[in-house]
Amino acid sequence: MKILRIAISIPPYPGGMENHIKQLTIEQLKLGHSVDIFFLRGSKISSSDVKFHLSWIFNLKPQFIRYFFFYFLVIVYLLIRRKKYDVIHLHGDWSSFIFGPFIKKITTAKVIATTYHGSLNSGIIKKCLLIFSLKKSNVCFFNGYEVFSAMRGCCNAIFQPSGVNSIFRISDLSELNNKIYDVVTVAYFRPEKNLYTFLNVAKALPQYTFCLIGYGPQSQEIDNYIKKQKMKNLLNLGKLTQLQIKDILQQSKIFLFTSLKEGTPTVLMEAMSVGLPIVSSDVSGIKYFIKPRINAIYVENPFDVSKYCTSLIDFLSSDYKLSLFSYRNLFDSKNFDWSLIAQRITSKYGL
Repeated sequence: MKILRIAISIPPYPGGMENHIKQLTIEQLKLGHSVDIFFLRGSKISSSDVKFHLSWIFNLKPQFIRYFFFYFLVIVYLLIRRKKYDVIHLHGDWSSFIFGPFIKKITTAKVIATTYHGSLNSGIIKKCLLIFSLKKSNVCFFNGYEVFSAMRGCCNAIFQPSGVNSIFRISDLSELNNKIYDVVTVAYFRPEKNLYTFLNVAKALPQYTFCLIGYGPQSQEIDNYIKKQKMKNLLNLGKLTQLQIKDILQQSKIFLFTSLKEGTPTVLMEAMSVGLPIVSSDVSGIKYFIKPRINAIYVENPFDVSKYCTSLIDFLSSDYKLSLFSYRNLFDSKNFDWSLIAQRITSKYGL
């Protein structure tokens, strides 16, 4: 099967969508399919990928104008090269999906597949545009359960969260003996991740050690805040490789997640894959695989520092509860294997 995958960004550019694209592509290549990726930023996964070197596009606002320019160039490229594909798989939002029928016709593809990685848009215009663009697709994948529930009556919708890189898989809890940190989080440093709440929880619990992993637009101000507050119990490790992140997760007792807005957060699935109990904000997109009081503790108000503290202390004061939730998460995480997910996605193309 010849697959054309189109996206604005792929790794090493950070993000859950970008990682999804990379892992799905790698697994589909392993399955023997031909996969070409057309993209703007990142690095090629295979030699047949096509990168459009047009950094000026990212200065264009609003976002949908960037997508229009990018897809216009993709269409021109395909018209010149006359490349043929069986499946066109688009990743992004309505401003990506709307071009699917044109690309399908140019490439004589049999199937348009779309993967929507975002959360549910609040604006009525964006919702209508999303519905209109999805109706043109043969199959529509959704990473987030909330948006899937809202859209499944409008298109051939399939709920399919991302998987977890196999490096995060551990065989049993015996690999988690060396615990250095009490609480850890991993995030791209931007406002919707609500990291100041994480910092204030660490400040309120000086008796425990906290570890912060990640980077992003807020990196400098967060680092300044940590220094200003003289938080000696918090270690800000910045950007790490996936292997380094796994090592830190294995050395931690609990994963704290304070995000305000999510699709289906890969970092939570990675934490579960190394057997970490979860304390999380009650954010949309996670209830499919995290169950309150079964394998996680929810905090309804994402800014409630006191409730986060109480939940963490509840865990940290009970070795039995830590072990029980660790075992449950390790068992449930078997469903996150990328090889299984890639097979499910590929089978839904219907070819």
